[in-house]
Amino acid sequence: MFLPAEFFPVTNRAYYDWVDQECNGSLQALSRYVPPRFECYLHICHPVWKLPETVNEAEYKRLSETEQAELMVPIRWSEAVKNRINDFNGLTTWRELGNDVDYRNIKPGSTTEPLEGLPTVEQINAIETVANTAGNPDATCICAFWEGFGDSSDELGRFTSARTYKMAQQKHYLVQGPQNVLFNYWRTLLKSREYWAPVKAPQAVWPTDQKWFFAIPFHRHSAFFGGTKEMAESILKSDIEAYELPEGHIFKF
Repeated sequence: MFLPAEFFPVTNRAYYDWVDQECNGSLQALSRYVPPRFECYLHICHPVWKLPETVNEAEYKRLSETEQAELMVPIRWSEAVKNRINDFNGLTTWRELGNDVDYRNIKPGSTTEPLEGLPTVEQINAIETVANTAGNPDATCICAFWEGFGDSSDELGRFTSARTYKMAQQKHYLVQGPQNVLFNYWRTLLKSREYWAPVKAPQAVWPTDQKWFFAIPFHRHSAFFGGTKEMAESILKSDIEAYELPEGHIFKF
C-alpha cells in the first residue's frame, strides 16, 4: 500500500459532508473544486518546464524519457509568457496561455505544460507553513484521492467506505490522518521518480476544523487555496508563484 499506515478511511461524515454540499457548479467554476466559504482564494501555478539547451545534441537524444525529463528546468508562468503578456496576473489557465511543443522540431528553451495534479515540494512547504499556523501540526486532516481511470481501485480498496462525487472527475476516496505525516509523505513522493504517478498524490486536502482548503485538480495544471486573508498573504510572500483571485472569479479553461 502506498499510503502511510497512519491513514484510514474517514469515519465522520461531518468531515466531508460540507464539501459535498458546497462544491457545486459547472466544471468551469472554481467552486467546483474549493468550497465558496473562505475569505480569500489563490491560484497557485505549477511550474512550466523549459527544455535544456542540449535538447538537439546526440548525447541528450540517447537518454531515457525519465532522464530527459529530469533535465528540464522549471520556470514561472509569468516568465514563460513574458514576450506576449508582460503583466500576467494569474487570472487565466495554462490552456489559455501555453502552446504545445512541436516534438518533431524541438528547440532549446522551448516550454512545455506544467504537470497535472502535482504541486512542487516548495508549494507543499508553503501550504504546510500556513496550515501549521492555523492548528496543531499533528492534528487530523482529510485527503481526497482521485479514483483514476479505474486503475487505482486495488491500491485504494481499503478506503472505499468514504468518498465524494462532488469535486468533478468521477469520485474521490477520502482518508484521514495526521497533518504532519501527510506533508512528509507528499514530499517523499514528489522527490522520488514516482512523481509521474499523480494518482498517489491527494487532489484535495483540508483540516477537520475547515479553516482552509487546498485543491489540486488534474486538468488545471495548477492548484487553488482557500483560507483567511492572513494565510493567503503568507503564501503570496513565499517563493512560489501565486495570485489572489477576485471575488466571484470563474476560472475557465
